[in-house]
Parts: sequence; C-alpha cells; structure tokens
Amino acid sequence: MFLKHNKTLHYIGKINCKHTFQSIKTEQDYADTLKKIESLMSAKPNTPQMDELEVLSTLVEVYEEQFHKIEAPDPIEAIKFRMEQDGLKQKDKDIIMAQITIYITNDLESKVKEIASSLDTSVSKYIATIIEKNINNNWNPKIKNLAGSWSDFPTIEEIRKEGADDVKREAF
Repeated sequence: MFLKHNKTLHYIGKINCKHTFQSIKTEQDYADTLKKIESLMSAKPNTPQMDELEVLSTLVEVYEEQFHKIEAPDPIEAIKFRMEQDGLKQKDKDIIMAQITIYITNDLESKVKEIASSLDTSVSKYIATIIEKNINNNWNPKIKNLAGSWSDFPTIEEIRKEGADDVKREAF
C-alpha cells in the first residue's frame, strides 16, 4: 500500500519482486518507465510482475501529477474542441447550443416518449427531427412542379383580400 505524505511516497508492505526502484527524475526516465509499464500490462495477479507494475504505475502517477498535470478544460474551449472534432464551424454553434422549452400535454408527452423509445433515440432528438423536417419543408419534386398548374386557383394575395375572419382556435 502506498501512502503520500508531504509530497513523499511511502510504501507499506512487502514487494514481491527483486527489482530496485528509483524515482522518475527526467523525461527520459518517464518515457522508459511508460515502456516498461506497457510490457507489464498482461501481468497475472499476485506475481512479481504485477507488483512491479503497481510500483511503476504509482511512480508515474506521482511524476505526472507534478510535471504533466492536466487541468480541467475551459468550458468554451471544450465546446470549440468538440465542434472541431465534429467538423462544425463557428456559424454552426447554434446547432449544438440551442435549447427550447416546449409545453405539451401529459398524453402527448407519453406518446412522444413511447415513439422515441421505439426508435431508440432520446425524446429531444426525436422532437428535433420532427421540427427540422417541418421547417425544411422538403416537398417532393413532383408536388413542387405542380405549383401554379391551376390558373383558376386564387393566389395568396387574392385570398387575403377577401378579409375573412380568423377562425377561433381550439384550446389544448
């Protein structure tokens, strides 16, 4: 068992190997120790090789804590890194940063959860897919080509001129 006290590492117990250990002082020592650890990764439990692996791993951990400490990333930098990994540009940031609150009835929520579960996706991804499909207005090209085919069909301006009253909408 290893104990750490005032930046000093102490081992309590018996080491079952005939190896002399030295602290890691240089980057070369560090690289050599990592190679040795890699060669010991398949060591069986309760063997001298496993004991050596444990000691070397602890020495590396202490060295890394002192000279290769990894700080928690800045949240903005983490988002930028993730965008870069996904091939997204600055203009795409709204895609991953958007949040919308949707108010729906309990019945509708149950149905949406059931459908999303059957599609093996999250509720938010399922709703986002539906919204995207409806917003993109991807009409079949055959239907698009029919636009304007009926000469006697009123234009939107003609319909608006009639000034019909809005129909009262039903409440949820």
